[in-house]
Amino acid sequence: MEQDKGSSGVEKEAPVTARPPAGSKGDLKLVVIAIAVIAVLLVAVVAVSMTSDEDEAGDLDATVSPEEVVLDAGESTGLHVNATWDGESIDDSENASFSWYVDDASLGTIDDPGARTVTFTASSTVGVGLIGCTVEYNDSGTLYHLDVTADLTVHPESFASVTITPGEATLVFDRVLFLNATALDTLGTSLTNLTVSWTVEGLPAANYTLNTTTGYSVNFTANATGTAWVNASATYKGVTKSDSVAVKVIESAPTMDISRTRLPDGINWTCDVVTGELYWDEIDVILSNGTDTVTWSLTMGGLNGGTLNTTQFGVMTFGTMLVYLNVTDMTGNGSVDVGDFFTFTTSVEKFNPGKSYEVTLVYRPTGDTIVQTTFVG
Repeated sequence: MEQDKGSSGVEKEAPVTARPPAGSKGDLKLVVIAIAVIAVLLVAVVAVSMTSDEDEAGDLDATVSPEEVVLDAGESTGLHVNATWDGESIDDSENASFSWYVDDASLGTIDDPGARTVTFTASSTVGVGLIGCTVEYNDSGTLYHLDVTADLTVHPESFASVTITPGEATLVFDRVLFLNATALDTLGTSLTNLTVSWTVEGLPAANYTLNTTTGYSVNFTANATGTAWVNASATYKGVTKSDSVAVKVIESAPTMDISRTRLPDGINWTCDVVTGELYWDEIDVILSNGTDTVTWSLTMGGLNGGTLNTTQFGVMTFGTMLVYLNVTDMTGNGSVDVGDFFTFTTSVEKFNPGKSYEVTLVYRPTGDTIVQTTFVG
């Protein structure tokens, strides 16, 4: 390169251009870019955390009741959760869900784990654990959850009950009533090595007889009308359980005379004479032709509503025809009285004029026949 010469002829040096320190401008750009990238990443992280599908409890609160459950094996108890969001109940919110669990499943079962109110039943396993419920709440797309628990203790099975069968009875004067007692523990297992004691209340001792006062079964008789309470009790591991059955003692089963009136599509039966106290819900009506038999077990069915009422007790398939039974109580007192009546009507076919039919009314409490009569169709 030629050097520039001035007018004096002396050569001049080329001017020196100042440069930035090596790498200073490029490094600055890199720093700015790095900061921008970090900022973007931070914003992204915050955004992700704000739209997470599952957050901590936030403003969600819940309590479980009871907070402590102590049961004998086989026993049950109810539990429920009350939940709030920002202080407002969400118990019935469609955005709330409940999920129950037992930390040791061998201790028992929950009947409906997805409900807010559940029943827990202890198993035969003895031990301690937790009954828990996970409450979840969806607030504008964000799912919050919270666990609440109750302490659980399961003890060995214990004495649960003594039960007499039948649970109630009507006994005709001087007849024998057989009563049986069953003792169960909380797991539903029969206890067969207990001493069961029997007593009677409501009748003087001279008017009833028990063939024994101890044991799982007893025969009871009475020679006076009234109501006797027959009681059974037993003790097991220091716990006593008992049961009572009311026995209505009557002098004799009620009876009835009925008369027939033929209808175009059936037969009408009117009560002419009624002896003893008798109610419609104590009667079974039986219709038979020697081959086919149908039975209606009557209920009050509105017959005790205080006004005249007719109640239909359903249709029965009787051979090749359908038979309907209608009962009319003239005063609506529920008692069978003179003038009340019941009616058989038919469809498809009629009662066969060449065939014999039998009508029987049975007093259900004792099995005695109230009235029995025959007719030709």
